[in-house]
Amino acid sequence: MAKDTSDLDAVMKENVNCRCFPSGAVIWIGLKGKTFFQGSYGFLQVVPRREKMHFHTIFDLASLTKPLATAMAVMVLHQEKVLKLGDPVSRYLPEFRGQPNGAASLEELLTHTAGLPSWYPLYLLGGNCRTGYLSRAHIRDKAVNYSCLGYVILGEIIAEVTDMRLDRFCHSRIFKKARLNNTLFCPGAKPSIAATEFGNEHEKQKVRRYQNNKNSARRVQWRNYVLRGEVHDGNCYYAYRGVSGNAGLFSNATDLAKFLNAYINGDVVSMQSVANMTRNHTGRMGSERFGLGWKVDMYPGALSTRSFGHTGFTGTMICVDPARELVVVFLANSVHPRVRLGIMPLIRKKIIESVVKAI
Repeated sequence: MAKDTSDLDAVMKENVNCRCFPSGAVIWIGLKGKTFFQGSYGFLQVVPRREKMHFHTIFDLASLTKPLATAMAVMVLHQEKVLKLGDPVSRYLPEFRGQPNGAASLEELLTHTAGLPSWYPLYLLGGNCRTGYLSRAHIRDKAVNYSCLGYVILGEIIAEVTDMRLDRFCHSRIFKKARLNNTLFCPGAKPSIAATEFGNEHEKQKVRRYQNNKNSARRVQWRNYVLRGEVHDGNCYYAYRGVSGNAGLFSNATDLAKFLNAYINGDVVSMQSVANMTRNHTGRMGSERFGLGWKVDMYPGALSTRSFGHTGFTGTMICVDPARELVVVFLANSVHPRVRLGIMPLIRKKIIESVVKAI
């Protein structure tokens, strides 16, 4: 390990030792196409027993699914002229015709400007009711509102136009092409996978205020064990059996490093698509700026305005700064064994600042 990475190594160890993560993490940093720093820290599981983290540990990526699977699939289909970004949802999903969200464009879904609510427990609704809710639930127009529901819809569109479930399309057309070995949906219980929450206690508490709604009366068979190899996200697990446009993807640092390097070199989608996906489509309409699938300019002052990336609720983050030829993959199981809200933003920022200092 080079001398100028000692501060970064210290930051990682400090956060593990004080249980900020609170169990463990993996980090990989690429600079100019080569590995600059990598390491594993802490434990991939602490309940019911401790298991040491290793660099090849597979993580539940949570919302990293949005850019890496869903948005990437949309852009592959856009390049092949199967989808048009300016088309309304209703062109591809007939159930949306005549409904408020039927007029939303695919680009608006990708950039979180379609006016959809951020979240709803869709698993409280039956299948037909879910579609009805997704087609009608609308809050406002032309404003940035980060929405998991918009990406659920995109996942349904991909399945409709390809006649393939999102996981199968991504495996055959994206992940296999990039020669990824550990990037998949629904991996099942494996010893190489980091644990997440003990059950779904966090989501169970969130859902209580919706269960008095007469249209949301479905009972949920909540999981009451340590989640490992099963997606943490409730909508993905309970409503879509582990495969949805908003969550469900698993991977490790090795695969993500390989994938991101291939992506920025135009080997996953064209360089024109990369440029379109990673530019700022939303201006300064909100606190976050979005490209197509990506958050852009995530750490102003630390990284260049050309930087892009995404975060995941389970503690994951990827970040790319083309101006520095820098790629950061940071994977933590911060919701294990329980969810603690608000702990990751400052940790991620501190890591990015330490990376910039190191390079």
